[in-house]
Amino acid sequence: MQQKESIWILEDDPGCVFVYQQILDIRYHTKYFDSLASFDDLDVLIF
Repeated sequence: MQQKESIWILEDDPGCVFVYQQILDIRYHTKYFDSLASFDDLDVLIF
């Protein structure tokens, strides 16, 4: 089985995140961020 590619998405609108989840989560391993500051948290870098 082939591993899914990862996509990181920066989006703070919950409606847009919902649409992205419905479309992208089927095919990709997605990680959602709601602000640039959330990139500073090292725990989010570990999948």
